[in-house]
Amino acid sequence: MTALLITHLLACTPATVGLDDTGDTGTTTEPPDPVPDLTVWDAELYFSYESWTGDCEPELVSELGGPPEDFEIEPLLAACPGCTALYEAFPSTTEVCGWIELPDSDMRGLVLGDDWAQVYRFEGNASDGYEAVLLDNTATFDGWTVAFAAEISYWVTLDVEGTLTFPEAPLGE
Repeated sequence: MTALLITHLLACTPATVGLDDTGDTGTTTEPPDPVPDLTVWDAELYFSYESWTGDCEPELVSELGGPPEDFEIEPLLAACPGCTALYEAFPSTTEVCGWIELPDSDMRGLVLGDDWAQVYRFEGNASDGYEAVLLDNTATFDGWTVAFAAEISYWVTLDVEGTLTFPEAPLGE
């Protein structure tokens, strides 16, 4: 009778329920930290100059762009083997300071470090070859934004200050 009573008591005690085999522990998963989309060129450039013939107050030009055409990548990398990102950038206007013409599009390259960047502009074309022109080798990079400055010679020395801001990459990329 004692054995029957112990068996009956064991059968009526609460049981521990195991987890299903999906591995769900009941905790929620945090979404991944956002990462920058380094394939997008989204820059604001301020052009200005001071000369004895007159001044040009800082004039804003926005540039949007992305990766160049496939046939241009190899010649661009040949000109800048250290470049970690390449772009074809399209300016919002093709004239600054009332007389200086900008190209309809321009090739750009970046070398990105932990907190620094190098910014390049390319001259030439895919069939004849490109030459990488270093615009700034002391640019800063905080993981999302590249800040740079350059001097470009036209008839005057044109000062350029730029900020390139990367958007957030879509999830899963």
